[in-house]
Amino acid sequence: MVSFTFSNACHARKNKVLHPHLVDLRLVMTILHSQCWINLQRFWMQDNGQKKFVHWYNNEHLHSTLKFVTPQQRHSGYDKRIRAKRHMVYQMAKAQNSEHWAGETRDWSLPDLVMLNPNRKKEGASKLPPTTTM
Repeated sequence: MVSFTFSNACHARKNKVLHPHLVDLRLVMTILHSQCWINLQRFWMQDNGQKKFVHWYNNEHLHSTLKFVTPQQRHSGYDKRIRAKRHMVYQMAKAQNSEHWAGETRDWSLPDLVMLNPNRKKEGASKLPPTTTM
């Protein structure tokens, strides 16, 4: 026989069936989270942990701002060949299946200046009135 329950499942402390399981789940998640940070710290503190990250960031990670090339490819000039080939592939795909293309293909040109952490004004910050002190 199926019967309705009038306990609120959203309030785990009030639900005597769910509460013990959620407490266990929170404990497991806390342990996993702390273990993840411990492993990350161990990796970073290794002799070559920082070197591995810098190598990955500069030689393997494809940066979207750089049109999906690595900084090393950009500095060596190899990115021009990569971006030219991508442009050619897009043009061929557009020529073969023009009905799939509503407009122009992707722009593979690079911006003049690329910054790691550009200072951007926050949307709501300029709308706030200036503060006054008394």
